[in-house]
Parts: sequence; structure tokens; C-alpha cells
Amino acid sequence: MQVENLTLIAKQLASLIEMSLQKDTLKSLFDSFLNCSLDAMCIVGKDNYNFLSYNRLFAEMFFRIGGNQVKEGDLMGDYLKGRNFSNFEIGFSKALNGEITDSERLVTFDTFSEWYLTEYNPIRNSTGQIIAVGFTVRNVSAEHKFKELLNETSSLASVGGWELNCLTKEIIWTTETKRIFELDEAFVPDENSIFDFIFGQQNKAIARNSFEEAKNEGTPFMLELPVFTATKTEKWIILKGKSIFEGAKCVRIYGAVCDITKDKLLQLSLIENQERFQGIEENTADIIYELDVEGNFIYVSPSIYHVLGYLPTELIGFDFRKIIYEDDILPFETFMATLIYKGENEDVIEYRVIHKDGHQEWHESKCSLIKRNGRVFIMGIARNITLWKYAQEKLKRLNDDLEKKTARLIESEQRYSDLFLESPQPMWLYDLETLKFLQVNKATIATYGYSEEEFQKMYVWQVRIKDQQEDSKIYHENNLYTGNNYSVRRQHVVKSGRIIEVELFSNLVVINERNYRLVVAVDITGNIRYMNAIEAQNKKFKEIAWIQSHLVRHPLVNIMGLAALINRTSIEELKKSNAINNLITEAKKLDEIIEDIVQKAIEVEKQELSGI
Repeated sequence: MQVENLTLIAKQLASLIEMSLQKDTLKSLFDSFLNCSLDAMCIVGKDNYNFLSYNRLFAEMFFRIGGNQVKEGDLMGDYLKGRNFSNFEIGFSKALNGEITDSERLVTFDTFSEWYLTEYNPIRNSTGQIIAVGFTVRNVSAEHKFKELLNETSSLASVGGWELNCLTKEIIWTTETKRIFELDEAFVPDENSIFDFIFGQQNKAIARNSFEEAKNEGTPFMLELPVFTATKTEKWIILKGKSIFEGAKCVRIYGAVCDITKDKLLQLSLIENQERFQGIEENTADIIYELDVEGNFIYVSPSIYHVLGYLPTELIGFDFRKIIYEDDILPFETFMATLIYKGENEDVIEYRVIHKDGHQEWHESKCSLIKRNGRVFIMGIARNITLWKYAQEKLKRLNDDLEKKTARLIESEQRYSDLFLESPQPMWLYDLETLKFLQVNKATIATYGYSEEEFQKMYVWQVRIKDQQEDSKIYHENNLYTGNNYSVRRQHVVKSGRIIEVELFSNLVVINERNYRLVVAVDITGNIRYMNAIEAQNKKFKEIAWIQSHLVRHPLVNIMGLAALINRTSIEELKKSNAINNLITEAKKLDEIIEDIVQKAIEVEKQELSGI
């Protein structure tokens, strides 16, 4: 029994020795594994974040962080502080829950900041229980800077990258590729994503065929394609691709995407401008030409045949002086020299050219300098201005005539102005729309007593007497003065209140398509009073004549009869009769009548003496 017990103890001891040797061997192997890793690694206990085991890189990294030599049993909280420790706790907690996590972030310490990629792995025992956490740290600052530089360079060049893993079907797009297609950074592409953005079924088919050929035959491709981005913006891209084979199997296709929208639009614009220029060149009546600095034609548009009768081939290589009229060659040479040597343009030059049939025509040219392949040329556009030149000369003659007529008109206007202003008769001009005085002459101011400024504020009907102003206003507002001219007699009142009789003569005047009336007023107040006086005199004369023919004749006849009777009658009979008394009575009547006639004659004389 003792032997059996000793044998059993010996086996247990041997087993313990073997287990110890295995443990030391495993620890040695584990330490060797940790130290061979390119990442800083540490086994962290789950109770208080103590270091159970770590490699050399981890010790060196945390020496930089904490400044102390790391040893087993140290706590993670001794080296990580604040936010860094909080981030560690989050990752550690997830690992204790069986989750493998990693994160890349900028970690800031007291004296420096670096980018780190951290990974948390749960460590289990033989029964599957989590007993610790593997904490792996990799300094990726260099890779991150390289990535930033690559992204910035790609952004500047508008070039993005992409990769298709043919084995795993994984698709990778760089940040710039997503930016070109105006996608969020979180967008996850698939095998069809690139084709979804390509515009047009034919373009989609070309792109798919190119991918298939690259995958099956290893044929690289470079396609220029129109696309619509995620925001429906139209762009042009160059899509390049190349495949990698392992044996006969394609394992990867990768390439680049380049945004060429600006260049493509410029190219299309150049093509459009070229087509437009060609259309102008073929249809314009102007001559488009190019000269070298010596003055030789190097290009002439086809329109020269219809303008001057030459074919372009007849002039290319020849001196421009061949078709310029000799008196205009020197001015044209001076024009070219100014353009070439001073870089200054004389705007437009006019000159005469010789048609192929020999007759002369007037042309004008607008020229500018152009540079091509390091050489300087003169590009010009010439047009026939012969008819315009003749029209210009005719216009000059007409202009000379017009200037003479204008001078005469100015003289006439001055004469009219003098006649208007200096006329002894009151004259004024008024607007038929506003019915306000526009201009009055000196005689109007003198007659009516208002100043020129006062007149310009007045309406024409305001010179009528008060009880006629309203009717005159309505009459004018209804524009009843529609005839070209008229004459009327009106009663006007001057500023002092005196009423005058005027004869108005009016003519219609049109100035700048606006109607005015010119009025001449003749003061006939004195004439009317004189006529009234004449009528009164005539009435007196008629009364005198009637008295003479009727009243004077009756007593005179009686006196003549009584005188004849007295002459035939004796004195005694006269005494007995009343003949003498009757004679005296008739004589008195005649005297009264004569006195009345004398009085009326005196009244007529007084009227004449009063100045009427």
C-alpha cells in the first residue's frame, strides 16, 4: 500500500513537474509571441485593469506616455487619464461582454498627439469564461498622414480610387471617389454602384463589357463617360481599370475615377465654337483672313470669292499688297506696324481694294494679334463698305445742307422771337392740355400788368372778367378751339381791375407733337368808345336835323305867314287883331328851338374835345 501510495505520489509529482514545465514553456512561447508582434500588446486583468503580461513595444509606448518603466501589476489608470481612460473603459467593457472592437482616433497627451488604432479582444479559459482582455495598440500616425496627403492630392486632382475583390466581392471606394459622385462618406458601394451613375444604356453596356474583359481576359480599360451624381448633377468622368491574376484566376480589379467635367465642357465649347465659326465663315459676307508679320496671306475665308472674285487659293502665300489700292498701302502698313510692334489696335482701318475684274471698292478691317505655336499672326475681318461710303458722302452733303438750313432756321427763329417779344401788340402762347400761359411778350406784360412769372402760373381763362371766367374755363377744357385759327372779341380784366375790350386772333402751333395756341390781342377799348361817341354824335346830328326839318320849320312858316299878313294889314287893323302877339309867340318858339340846337352842338363838341 505504501509502495502504491509512493507510486501514486511520484506520478502526481511527475505530473506537476510536467505541468510546470509546460506552463513555463507556454509562458515562454506566449512572451515570444508578444515580443514578435509589430503592435504594442498587453493582457489586462478584468478586475482592476492591471497589466498581466505585455511586450516590449507596449512597455516602450507607455514609457513615452507615463515616463516610468512598465512592470507587471501596474494599473492602466496610472498611465491613461481623462478622456483617454474613458475610451479605454468603453472598449474594455465591450470585450468583457464578448465583443471584439477596434477604433482609430487621435489621442492627445500632455506634450504630444498621435493617431492610434486600438483593438480589444476577450481572452477565455478552457471552459469559455472570459478571464482577461487583450489590448492591442498600433501607432498609425504615419499611415494617417499619408492617407490625408493621398486624399488631399486626390481631391486636388479630382482623382478617386476604387477596388473590386473578385473573391470576396468586396468593393472599396476612396473618399475622393465618393466626393466625385457627391455621396456621403458612409456610403457603402456594391458591384453595380458604378453602373447606376453612368448615363445612357449604351454607355452602361460599354462599361460592363470593359469590366468583364478585364476580369476574363485581363484587358485594361480607360473610358470617358457621362454620369449623373447622387444630386442629379451632370458630370463627365474618366474610368480606368486594371486586373490582377493569380494563375488563371482574376482576384482583383482596381483603378481610378477622374472628374473631367471642366475639361469636357471646355472641349465641347471649343467644338461648338469651331462649328459656329465654320458656320459664320461659310455664310457671312465678311472676309476672314490671317496674315503673317510680313503681310502674306496664310488663310482667307471662301467668302472672298463672292466679294472680290478671288479664290482663296489664289491669295494664300501672296502679299496683301496685291489687292490693296496703291495710295492706301502705306496707311495699311502703318496700321499693321502699330498692331505688331506696339500691341496697340487702331480700331478700324478703311482702305480701297482692287476687285479681280479691276474696279475699286471700299473696305474696312478690324484686326487683332493672335499667337500660335510661338508665332505671331494678324487675324482680320474685312467687309465691303462701298455703298456705305457713298451713302456717307451723300449724308455729308445732306448734313452740310442741313447745317445751312439750320442756320437759316435759327436766324428765322431769332427773328420770330424778336417779333414776338418786341411786338407792340400783346401776344402769348399757351398749352392746349394744361391751358396755362407758356410765354408772353413785353406788350402783354405792359397791358395786363402781370409779371412774366405771374403769367406762367395763370390759366388763360383767368384774364376774363369774373362773371365770364367759369364759362371760359369750361369752353377751354372742352377744347372747343379746335380750328387752326380763329378770331373773337372778348372782355378782359387787367391786374388793376380795369376792363378792356380786346380782339383775339389765334393760330394753332404744333411743337414736338404737342399742341399750343399763339394768340394776338388787340386792345379795341378806345375804338369801341370812339365808335360809341360817333354813334352818339350821329344821334345828336339826326336829332338836330329832325329839329331843323320839323320843329324849326313850323314856327318859321308861321312867322313868314304872319309877316305877310302884317305887310298887307293896316296899323289900325293890326291893333285890333292878335297878329303881333302871335308873331312874337312864334318868334320865341323859334328862339327856343335854336337854343336847343346850339346846346346839342356844344355837347358834340365836348365829346370830340374829350379825346374819344
